[in-house]
Amino acid sequence: MRTIKPATRDNAIQLNNAIALMKKARGWLRGADSPKALEALQAALKSAEGAKRHMQHRLNRANPPGLRAPGVDHMPG
Repeated sequence: MRTIKPATRDNAIQLNNAIALMKKARGWLRGADSPKALEALQAALKSAEGAKRHMQHRLNRANPPGLRAPGVDHMPG
């Protein structure tokens, strides 16, 4: 099995913050009536949400059951 780069709680927090800000920006772009920018942001948001799922896997692999510290067994937020 190939080596997987471990994720940290800080990585998860930063990714969650980025997703939250993109969701806010989505509302602002809708209000600004900017369909092309909105489309690009939607694609970026979809990608970030995929990265979040991938990071959850990395957290699970880096911290197997029984060895996980409290609060590290899942992504915050």
